[in-house]
Amino acid sequence: MNKLDKQTKKQTYSRRDILKLRDDEIPPVIDSFRGTYRFLSNMSAYKVFYLGDTYYSAEAAYQGSKAATDLQRMKMVRVKRPDYARRMGRSMKQIREDWDKIKLRVMYEIVKAKFSQNEKLQAKLLATRDRVLIEGNDWGDTFWGMTDGEGENHLGKILMRVRAELREAQNDKPNKEI
Repeated sequence: MNKLDKQTKKQTYSRRDILKLRDDEIPPVIDSFRGTYRFLSNMSAYKVFYLGDTYYSAEAAYQGSKAATDLQRMKMVRVKRPDYARRMGRSMKQIREDWDKIKLRVMYEIVKAKFSQNEKLQAKLLATRDRVLIEGNDWGDTFWGMTDGEGENHLGKILMRVRAELREAQNDKPNKEI
């Protein structure tokens, strides 16, 4: 059993472990945001500052962004558990009229904020190198992810875009070692 299999099996890891993995120890496709790669999921509990508010998760920020009223949005700011945020967002009676037109941009901005605001998360995302990221799921979400190999995988595409932008920004920083 290689190092990655052991990490996946016990579902825990350290940042140092991920950064030490060789290319041949990381799967060419990361097809699930569970276990070792849970941090990629919007359902992971990492705070996100977005449009003037701090949310307990990217999921809460996303669900709050579709709210038609400030009262609905502020409820999402207070939701600590991502699964509750998702449930509340899905039962929201009033959503923004333009939601379908802007939801991809909003998700991109939230994911970018999540990984830009947390150095440890940024390092983990960059440690996935050039792996294809697929939000594989068994609940049928074929818009944000893929089920049984079918779907648009918009969350995976956004994560790969953010990873490339963060990598480019790192490469553009002047070298402080002289």
